[in-house]
Amino acid sequence: MYIEQPSPLYLARQATQIHAAEGADLQALSNMFGLPWIAQSIDENTQRAFLTATTYSAKGSPAALFRTLRAIFQRHERTLTSATLTPNPQGATISHPELTDEDAGAWVEWTPNDGTPAQIYHARAAQTGAILTTPARTTWHQQPPLSGAQTTGVLKVLAFTISEPAPANSTEAARRVSRPCEVIINTTADTLDTPPTYLRELDTPRIPPEPNGGHIMDLFDGNPDTSRGDQTLGPYPLYFPSDGQTSLSSTLEGLLAAGVRLRITL
Repeated sequence: MYIEQPSPLYLARQATQIHAAEGADLQALSNMFGLPWIAQSIDENTQRAFLTATTYSAKGSPAALFRTLRAIFQRHERTLTSATLTPNPQGATISHPELTDEDAGAWVEWTPNDGTPAQIYHARAAQTGAILTTPARTTWHQQPPLSGAQTTGVLKVLAFTISEPAPANSTEAARRVSRPCEVIINTTADTLDTPPTYLRELDTPRIPPEPNGGHIMDLFDGNPDTSRGDQTLGPYPLYFPSDGQTSLSSTLEGLLAAGVRLRITL
């Protein structure tokens, strides 16, 4: 049985395409775009979606930041099918048995079953089985239907929100004129946080349930028999990224407009 093998030219072309590159090719492509692999996110599909969203967006714009974050956190979203949206002048209510009061403040994507485009809403309040959306629109989310018939669809609860500090009054607003802008990203996806790091003296082993964190160790004590640690087997030395990976905060800071600061909260 003859099996035709792909040509070297075809394979080389695949290695340069975001949607097709895999493994070392995808990591090399990420570095070439100046968008290294995000630390603690070693899933190729996540990295591929991150590259696509970021590369084909207008750098520094709110829409670009949203698309980038959506790609990074997409695997942490909750998808709830057969949800129901009831329009209301005070904000539409979306109902589903799996919603809880912890969903208050979340951003949600509502996709009606009638084929109309998906919309992003803000859940200003929540209780068991339902959320109440914000009736107004902002830069980040749309206005829900305030009147009309009840509809059914698919609800996705996003794993992040974006906010900016807002002045409480005109006096505070005047004081903020000369202060730098700040974007605050709040997320429930703590798996993207950096691993914990703590001081471990000498070669003292980790004592469960202590997590596998970075260890600050003396690399220049003059004793060749002293363990230098291992990133797979431990102890886990504290190193700056040197393998084509970077932290989430440093990656996102490079995507913001000049003069805009970033703060990530969990």
